[in-house]
Amino acid sequence: MKADTEILSGFYRSVNDFQKTDKKISKTVERLKIPVYNGCMEKGVNNMIEAIEGFRLPRYAQIPNIGLYLEQVVRYVNTHLAPLGEPELTSSMVSNYVKQGLISSPIKKSYTAEHLSRLLFIAVVKPVVPLEGLRMMFSIQGDNYTLPTAYDYFCDEFENMLGAAFGIAPAREGLGKTQSDAKDLLRNTIVATVNKVYPIENYGSAMAPFYTTLAIWVGSVILSSLVKIHARTDGLIDPRPAELYFGRYLFFFLLSQIQAAVIVTGDLYLLKIQCLHPGLLYLTASLTAFTFSLLIYSLALSFGDVGKAVVVVVMVMQIAGSSGTFPIELLPEIYQKIYRFFPFPYAIDAMRECICGLYGDYYIGQIAFLLLFAAAALLIGLLVRRPFMGLNHFMEEKLEETELL
Repeated sequence: MKADTEILSGFYRSVNDFQKTDKKISKTVERLKIPVYNGCMEKGVNNMIEAIEGFRLPRYAQIPNIGLYLEQVVRYVNTHLAPLGEPELTSSMVSNYVKQGLISSPIKKSYTAEHLSRLLFIAVVKPVVPLEGLRMMFSIQGDNYTLPTAYDYFCDEFENMLGAAFGIAPAREGLGKTQSDAKDLLRNTIVATVNKVYPIENYGSAMAPFYTTLAIWVGSVILSSLVKIHARTDGLIDPRPAELYFGRYLFFFLLSQIQAAVIVTGDLYLLKIQCLHPGLLYLTASLTAFTFSLLIYSLALSFGDVGKAVVVVVMVMQIAGSSGTFPIELLPEIYQKIYRFFPFPYAIDAMRECICGLYGDYYIGQIAFLLLFAAAALLIGLLVRRPFMGLNHFMEEKLEETELL
């Protein structure tokens, strides 16, 4: 039990500072009462405050214990949590929680107060606690408190911290007759749940930066395969390599910009993703398309088919290890060491800033790092390519002689 407590203590260490003093909580309140993330209107915050003022979770003794069917359970939980504006609980989610062992199997398809109390807790904290964390928390609860006692304490503490976060009432310290590590862990979980600075509306909006970045890269890869890389020199008098390089790239640049505009337009108006800065998202996609197309064009031009193969390999590595789908801290150590040497993470983080809200000058930093890859592409295309020009020409001639392509 002590080991589990230490694991969860480490998991929530990042939110411990929230609970040390009422002063720090008050600062959080002030940030939440005004537009705390760019594009969030004060009217929306005030509407949420009005909904939260009357919010109250049912205590364990108030939860029906007569046995509810699955649809009734879902309706019951969603009705009580509606003021929080969280994604609704679904029947498939409940079934998955049973399969994962987070709640026990229903008795003759009926769910009791024990099931409902656990589902209410899961629905509230699941945005900040993974399934394994929930499993450990239930284990610690079983070793220290009865379910009614633990659940009622959760309700008291959640309403306490929720009211403090929205400035409805000051936070009260030390709820309950006794204090323990288990209570501290629960309190930290609740603090992390109620203090959301950059909320995201849905899963699709959260994944949009990764798939938008991937689509732009794939589009540039397809361009390099369908369109001739080398510029024709017919009718030109001693053209310089740099002139041929930029002259041919202009066509790739134009097509990549059209692709980026189409992708972002689809994100905003077909998929209707959350986006606080749509204009900035277009600009970010444009710069990303410029960088990717220039990099892929330079590699394909400098190293021929080998360069095209490298582009595909790099794409596969970035799909797995660019922190686009999972936080980089959860990926294998090898990806944590190399992911910053690829362009995907910078484009993804910049687009996240556009979608969720800006934080300081972080966006500018990500764009600056992204454009470093454009500078590297120019270096490859203008300087590194020269020693390989004769070799590439020789290999292409031999490949044509084989009549394989």
